[in-house]
Amino acid sequence: MLSEGRWVPFDGDDIQLEFVRIDPFVGTFLQRNGGKYSVQFKLPDVCGVFQFKVDYNRLGYTHLY
Repeated sequence: MLSEGRWVPFDGDDIQLEFVRIDPFVGTFLQRNGGKYSVQFKLPDVCGVFQFKVDYNRLGYTHLY
């Protein structure tokens, strides 16, 4: 984001991460830690193919998917 002619890091508190097999197993918000976004959670003890999904679409920002 450009502020007073300088680029500043994005600061959002509403970026959601989903851990999905067929249906979401975990849905949680990412937390900002020193310019990086992260979260910790326990994985389910279930066999399958899982995906990490982030779908962030806000006015004025590029759609992150």
